[in-house]
Amino acid sequence: MSTAVVTVTGTTGTTGKLTIDGLFDHTFHADFMKATDQLVSHPTVRNIVIDFEKVSLIDSLGVGMLVVFKDRAQGEGGTVALRNCGADVRRILEIAGLRKEFAIH
Repeated sequence: MSTAVVTVTGTTGTTGKLTIDGLFDHTFHADFMKATDQLVSHPTVRNIVIDFEKVSLIDSLGVGMLVVFKDRAQGEGGTVALRNCGADVRRILEIAGLRKEFAIH
């Protein structure tokens, strides 16, 4: 069972938004892939914002899922931005060297 909930919270023009609530870890893979597939296959969405405001922690497999998703979105001509990253999440992303891979706000 997943320890996080992901919701596609809307699309506006070329931007789609995902909101994650909880622990972003390996148990979250299927739910994350389903939600990201929905946005990547959307006919107008090219820019995806992932809201991390309610993410308590991200593990190494969660980091890997983000990288795979970013690569897929870029392959479709899109971008991925991370918003509202808390201090713990931001630290893990920085340790993983992802400051250059994502727009982190």
